[in-house]
Amino acid sequence: MRRLMASKIPDGQLGKINTIEMDDGRWRATARYKGHDGRLSPPIARIRRTKAMAETAVKAEAGLRNTVGGPTEGENPKVAAAVQGYLQAVAVNRPQLSATGAVGYRVTNGLTWQTYSQYADHGQKIIRALGNIEVRRLTYDNCATFLLGLISADASSGVSTARICRAVLTKSLDHAMQRGWCRVNHAKTVKIPARRVETYAPDVQVLSEIREAFDSRWNLAGRPGPKPSRRVRDIFELLVGTGGRIGEVMALRWCDVDLDVGVVAFNGTLCEKGSLFRQPWLKTRASNRSIRVPSWNRKLLLELHDLRTGTAPTDPVFPTRTGRFTAPSAVRRSIRSILQLADVESVNPHAFRKTVATLLSEDLGDAAAMRQLGHSDERTTRESYIERPTLVPDYTRALERLSPW
Repeated sequence: MRRLMASKIPDGQLGKINTIEMDDGRWRATARYKGHDGRLSPPIARIRRTKAMAETAVKAEAGLRNTVGGPTEGENPKVAAAVQGYLQAVAVNRPQLSATGAVGYRVTNGLTWQTYSQYADHGQKIIRALGNIEVRRLTYDNCATFLLGLISADASSGVSTARICRAVLTKSLDHAMQRGWCRVNHAKTVKIPARRVETYAPDVQVLSEIREAFDSRWNLAGRPGPKPSRRVRDIFELLVGTGGRIGEVMALRWCDVDLDVGVVAFNGTLCEKGSLFRQPWLKTRASNRSIRVPSWNRKLLLELHDLRTGTAPTDPVFPTRTGRFTAPSAVRRSIRSILQLADVESVNPHAFRKTVATLLSEDLGDAAAMRQLGHSDERTTRESYIERPTLVPDYTRALERLSPW
């Protein structure tokens, strides 16, 4: 019966769409697609809020398969076609921005614009390395050689790039398997090693040196041009006082700040892929949090608010001279110049999160550090953000009992 029904589906066409309402009220639509080579794909399934939307999503996938197509006669699809087909299937439209760049956007196909752009960039790396290999002839060795070749010998760099490339290659090959282009996804079995870098958290002495460098830059006599703005110094102090990500801090609006009790709400971040805009959500649910700031941060915010007249609730806390959000990359450059002036190495704005994590871990435990930083689990905080002391506590009193005298 199944063979009889399959034979009725023309090559390059979609079979009957079956729908069912799920327990949560959403609809699931499934159908099978017959490739240009006459082979049936695994069922195409899409879940959407309404029955019509689910059916439309299945039809759109079938239309993409017919457009991206099966192999032409005498050819087999290559990895480049698989990657391009996947990226086309999950394409995300560039967000529409307001005059201030403050408007975010909706997630499309489960991806944000920032993630999709990152996938597209890394997809080009895959195409350059593996694009001319036929998908059905792609081996584990091909995948492993490419992915592991992105990582340095001591695994101190390249690990993040390798992980993103593996994610894109894995999804692209899954996409190819649905089209009957291959039967095995070798990218899934490639193990990416953990990044081997010792956690370094700038201590109070280093922070003091950085503050002295800020003061030196501010008071530098004979410096041409306008007097330096205090904005970067204020941003630095809020990074140190909250442990926030730089994108979170730069996305703060006055409506996110409660000056009466000294609380800031991290509920968005600034993205710079293509153009600067405020994304109204964060990496995870745990990242969306409100933090009570120390007294010196509250004083700083009060002074900033008092310096500006006619401040609207949605105005940025750290605006440019034209009132727009300030790009995190510009702040990173400014802080980097201060770090060079202070002759401080191995420090960037993200390192201040490690300072906060280490301090809170020592005084209040790893769980407190995890909540402050907005992580979903303690393992991330413990392994990547907390600097452990290398000096073992003094146990000599017990060891004296082993003395031969």
